[in-house]
Amino acid sequence: MKKIKLLAIFFLITCSLYSQKVQLTGTQTQKQNTELKCSPVSIHKPMVITKIEGDCEGFWIVKNDKTIHKFTNNKSALGTTLTSGKYYIYPFLKEGRKTASVTITLEPKTKE
Repeated sequence: MKKIKLLAIFFLITCSLYSQKVQLTGTQTQKQNTELKCSPVSIHKPMVITKIEGDCEGFWIVKNDKTIHKFTNNKSALGTTLTSGKYYIYPFLKEGRKTASVTITLEPKTKE
């Protein structure tokens, strides 16, 4: 009976790890200097951008200190796959604005 319970717990943990959504958020504030903030996210398997929220005019994604994507509008990023690595995201400011934020949701890539 204990083995069955342990297997059930292991199965639930494994399923939750594979169905887990990840969010990545970044901000830009323009004062005397431009201030970029982002808490990086590390992913260990390919994940797809499924949702984008924010008050920005597009955004850019940085992986391992290199810009890998630039999107001039938010919707164009939907469906983009990110591979394993450490990521940062920063929003482009809308014209006339001094602050912007962006949050993307990543979900595990399903096999095609």
